[in-house]
Amino acid sequence: AWLDLAIQYKEAGDFKGAREVWEYMEEAFPQQDTSAFNLGVLYHQDLKKYSLSEKNYREAIRRNPNNTLSYFGLHELYRDAYKKETTGAVDILLEGMKAFRNDPNFPIALAAYYRDYAIDYALAIKYIAVAKDLVEVTGDTQKAEALEEEITRLQTL
Repeated sequence: AWLDLAIQYKEAGDFKGAREVWEYMEEAFPQQDTSAFNLGVLYHQDLKKYSLSEKNYREAIRRNPNNTLSYFGLHELYRDAYKKETTGAVDILLEGMKAFRNDPNFPIALAAYYRDYAIDYALAIKYIAVAKDLVEVTGDTQKAEALEEEITRLQTL
């Protein structure tokens, strides 16, 4: 119910109300990661308080290292808004790759970062190939073929 209330506040544009509910949840339920994750999103996307966003995403990961959304949220923060001059955007995805060795979404995100932001096609190809290998193990031939097509496309750039 508290989570629903916070979401309603946020959707209504009452970011202070959403923040207060999530902060209450932090105190009332200190082991869960949902409020820390949502505070990370709120501070990043709505309140533009990037150091608080980073702190909350890190806390969400500490509390629940099995929630991939926190890793990707922190990656987006570093990539788009905060500490852009550092390796943070790459480092958090590499951290995620170690924690989720069989999840192709982390190398896919790394490949997209290198393709679209760092403009390093060789590294983009490297990580697409890693993702393709992971996808092939699952038997998803359609996704594996799409990744192979992206490798071929990038090789022509």
